[in-house]
Amino acid sequence: MPLLIDGNNLMFALKEFGLDVGRSGFCRLLSAMVQRSHDRDRTVCVVFDGAAPHGPLMRQIEAPGIQLRFSGRLKADELILGAIADSTAPRRLTVVSTDRQIRAAARRRRCPGLTSLDFAQQLLAALDRPVPRPSEPPEKRAGSTAQQTQEWLREFGIQE
Repeated sequence: MPLLIDGNNLMFALKEFGLDVGRSGFCRLLSAMVQRSHDRDRTVCVVFDGAAPHGPLMRQIEAPGIQLRFSGRLKADELILGAIADSTAPRRLTVVSTDRQIRAAARRRRCPGLTSLDFAQQLLAALDRPVPRPSEPPEKRAGSTAQQTQEWLREFGIQE
């Protein structure tokens, strides 16, 4: 099953777990996942913003089993949206991104999707690496409960 990954987005998610590996380390992690995978037909396309590096810098980033695409003057999101729209087998294309527009486009085409944070957890688990806790508590992502909101409103003397 092919994977289409929003590269910068997933790299940011890995940083949430305390893993700041740069592009070359990031691609080596993905390559190791592909090598361990039982799905030998899995293709992984990673899309990054900006121009592709030249010469030795590009060779440092390249990794077996990983196809790299750089957006040039476009945004990576535009390339990803185009790839989703152009897919001849969207139900087999797994899209990894936390971007709402990309996730909505994937849902419309019935592509399986994962947030970058969820995929980062799966990636680390697949590589038998300890999965550290994200730097932010889950409550920050979920927001306050209705009861907590009411308590804060009372605390500050705000009436609804």
